[in-house]
Amino acid sequence: MALGMAVHGQLAVLRSREYVPEIVYMDPQSMFQSMTQDFLGVTLDVGRTGDYIAKVNANIGRVKETYRKVKLGLPWML
Repeated sequence: MALGMAVHGQLAVLRSREYVPEIVYMDPQSMFQSMTQDFLGVTLDVGRTGDYIAKVNANIGRVKETYRKVKLGLPWML
């Protein structure tokens, strides 16, 4: 129940900032697997263990790189 409320809260924050989430990548916990139909209009993609590590690391690296460039006054693109 707490996980469902947390996901709902995160989706509400995104929507309040005019984002339209369509897919959420989740870890393969049994609670997430049971929630795949609980959020209308949003697909919960419950992967296997370690499926999303490369994607997450790439996104974190991009955020860090952009931060460093902004901090140093270097040109950067979104």
